[in-house]
Amino acid sequence: MYQPIQDSGAIGTVDEIGIFAEEWTSEQVADNYNNGEGRNCLSPFISETATENPAIVAPSPADNANNNTNVTLNVTHSTGQNDVRYWLYFGKTTPLTENDIYVFNATRTAEEFKNFTTNVSDGTYFWKWKVQNITDGIFSGNTTERTWILDTVIPTISLGLNGANNFSTDNTTIISNRLLNLSIDISFFDENLFQTLVNITNESGQSVFSKLNTSITGTTVNVSQTVDISGLSIGNNR
Repeated sequence: MYQPIQDSGAIGTVDEIGIFAEEWTSEQVADNYNNGEGRNCLSPFISETATENPAIVAPSPADNANNNTNVTLNVTHSTGQNDVRYWLYFGKTTPLTENDIYVFNATRTAEEFKNFTTNVSDGTYFWKWKVQNITDGIFSGNTTERTWILDTVIPTISLGLNGANNFSTDNTTIISNRLLNLSIDISFFDENLFQTLVNITNESGQSVFSKLNTSITGTTVNVSQTVDISGLSIGNNR
């Protein structure tokens, strides 16, 4: 070992370099040298084992979920290591960077859940978790990065734009029980249109017609078709 001397150096090569998570005492350095007979850089003082990856769990939104309210991002970590720091990456651009970190410190003795409730405005967001063992500083891998969309704007629903509906929009329509078909013409508009549903129920609350569309591209969907109502019983239908 050489004492540092300003503007001076040592002639030779450096071998067996090791980087450790804490400062060693002179006794630890001597023990390490003696245990390796002066030839190997050992690490008897720091047990650097892998830190288990966390797992995203409910009620976290699924990847590419579209919600109209803020949500909870929930993660669990079941390793027996105590003193774990949770790192949440959350931002509006991908890939996420160190500028997108929310850090949570927690000490636990068994499986633990950690959650974060978002408080953001409408937009598309990206997020993922990882944990760090505070004892040895080792990070786990990241969870899969997920995409989440918040859209609180109520879609616009227009009835009868093409004049094809044979019912009124003020809930006063009386349809003859001899009528076999009902024409519907309904349009939906939203900047983040996710899915649409046209549903007719009888007065008992049972669905007698349902049309769900989850494969939407663009901002507008129109449902224009004829519905067979010959099997409807007399009564109020919605």
